[in-house]
Amino acid sequence: MENRVACADPKFLNVGLAIAISQEGSYRFAMADSVSHREAEIWIREHGLPAKMGGRFSKKRLELRSGGRFEFDAVSDDNNLVISIATNGGVTSGGKKATPKLHKIRSDALFLLLVETERRMIVLSGRLMFDLVQKEVDAGRFPFEVETLLIELPIEIEQSLISARKTAAEEVTRFPV
Repeated sequence: MENRVACADPKFLNVGLAIAISQEGSYRFAMADSVSHREAEIWIREHGLPAKMGGRFSKKRLELRSGGRFEFDAVSDDNNLVISIATNGGVTSGGKKATPKLHKIRSDALFLLLVETERRMIVLSGRLMFDLVQKEVDAGRFPFEVETLLIELPIEIEQSLISARKTAAEEVTRFPV
């Protein structure tokens, strides 16, 4: 008999961690690989955004109006455009709407609203997630101050993301939390 615990800790850099603890006190970990997500984010920041928006972008920690600080995925050199990048798919491995991933995008939108800048944007790499967010925009359930943009990835990076999602889904199936 095992107790299963799931946790998402920011110090694991977007890596999901699941821990199974047996009655005897032994434990094991299952960790989702986020390397492909980081590679996709880097490609968007270094190639996709400059091609679509012009200029250069870097990952940057900015001061929030509420007093805290937050690291944004892409910020223009002049700080006039602040961007969060989402590389998640729009559906779960079971074919359902990816509601938890949509909540993450809403959370990103909140941080974008807390930063002083001329423009705020969420860049999505997948058509399904982009369409899901657009439905929220159209229904008035997403901040109008935050723009959305679709930047499609090169096929080899997209295939790497699909493979990582499949592996993560198999890990969860083998190791439910």
